[in-house]
Amino acid sequence: MIIIDNSKNVFTKDDVTNRSKEDRDYVMSIVDKSNYGFFPTYELNKNTIVYNLSGGAQWMGGSVDPYKNILYVTTNEIPAILKVSASHDINKNFEYKVSVGKRSRLEDLNGYPGSKPPWGTVTALNLNTGKIIWRVPFGYYEELKLKNEPDTGTENFGGATATAGGLVFATGTLDKLIRAFDSENGKELWRLGGSSKITSPTPVFAGTHIIVASGRSPERPIFCLRPGARGDITLMDGVTQNKHVAWSKVRRGPYMPTPLIYRGKVYILNNNGLFGCYDLKTGAEHFYERIPHRAHGFSASPVAADGRIYCAGEDGLVFVLKAGEVFKLL
Repeated sequence: MIIIDNSKNVFTKDDVTNRSKEDRDYVMSIVDKSNYGFFPTYELNKNTIVYNLSGGAQWMGGSVDPYKNILYVTTNEIPAILKVSASHDINKNFEYKVSVGKRSRLEDLNGYPGSKPPWGTVTALNLNTGKIIWRVPFGYYEELKLKNEPDTGTENFGGATATAGGLVFATGTLDKLIRAFDSENGKELWRLGGSSKITSPTPVFAGTHIIVASGRSPERPIFCLRPGARGDITLMDGVTQNKHVAWSKVRRGPYMPTPLIYRGKVYILNNNGLFGCYDLKTGAEHFYERIPHRAHGFSASPVAADGRIYCAGEDGLVFVLKAGEVFKLL
């Protein structure tokens, strides 16, 4: 068994930001009054600084190349502040709560993470040895980019998807860009704007069509991409396609379930039960209907077999629909 240390787990003073003396002094004044380090002790009404409140690796997980035994994964490298408080009710002296407020991150004077960049990364790890093959910053802040600062990486809630063709797709950064990296060295090959900050669904592909979608408002986009792109392939305002984007839609993307490609159609299941069907090549919408469920909704991805689409609801019910251009619940 190999234990892979992919992200930071222990906060130390060496991690404090060095972007400016003022920022460093401010963050250090917070650190000096807090607990931190290896499995720091939690004390009542005192801050404790830890990593990984929102990752390391997030819920979307990583992607493995089974032929090369390489894991590709996106991570956060941002320290958080926690505080344990006792109840003020004399009858509840043994009740405690952990405070994770709006500003639970350790931040500098300008609201950026209080640790040294990179704050978000994409990493390739050798699963045979546990060694890092490459690691690159993932995302940037526009205002820092305008100051010609190198990419810092950002907090990210997306995932990585590796392909046999040598690409690694990664999404979910604060700059709302979808990116493709060279799987050999981590070089960014292309980027596409217009995505969401949180991208839970996994990119999927069939033949020469790649589907990338996100259900975080307000964008909730679906993109159908062609291979071979280089550089910035962002669509111009009001345009739904270009040389590398076969088609796109807004306010149709799923929040949790991954799109399904089956028999030349793209099926999109939203958490609230809205279910869409689109032509893979043209993006023509065949239907956009709500599954008549009485449950809390859908988080699992739809699957297909023998001409049927199976959608598992959160209450344990499975809804079976006929695959094709007409919405029909079987």
